[in-house]
Amino acid sequence: LDLPDGTLEVRDGSIVSVGRGRKHDFDLRPNLLIPGFVDTHRHMWQGLLRNIGPDDLLLDYLNKVLFGLAPKLTPDEVYLGDLITALSAVNSGITCILDWSHIQANPEYTDAAIQALQESGLRAVFAYGPVWYEAPKPEHPEWFRQTAKKYFSSKDQLLTFGLAAFGPEFNSVEGNV
Repeated sequence: LDLPDGTLEVRDGSIVSVGRGRKHDFDLRPNLLIPGFVDTHRHMWQGLLRNIGPDDLLLDYLNKVLFGLAPKLTPDEVYLGDLITALSAVNSGITCILDWSHIQANPEYTDAAIQALQESGLRAVFAYGPVWYEAPKPEHPEWFRQTAKKYFSSKDQLLTFGLAAFGPEFNSVEGNV
């Protein structure tokens, strides 16, 4: 739709109308308004580790990042990785993202990742995933169940909850439930 004299109305942080020649909040001339992009799978906590293995194969990545560096990262580094990745995504036109967050060693890591996503203002799905450098557990830890209730009390919020399950080559279906 080409609106040479287009305007945009925003209410409570949401676009409520795009029109032509109406009195709205923003005059769009001479800009281009397009929907934001959606990124359905990004390991946001790894934002500080970008470009360390551009030619790595899957096993290289697993050994270097998931079994090598991940156990050494602190919650503060996870926060920075998530925040840098979120802001970089917004800068690229991504307005909705799924954070495949398999760095949940304890509640401090989860709080750090969620805090960064909240502060970024990005619409995101925080997809909880157990850490790779430990053997899969028969069930998710109780602390995470409490954390999920704390942060994800509504489906009508910018940050929602998902599950970053191990793939079938790494765990059984029963081990992911």
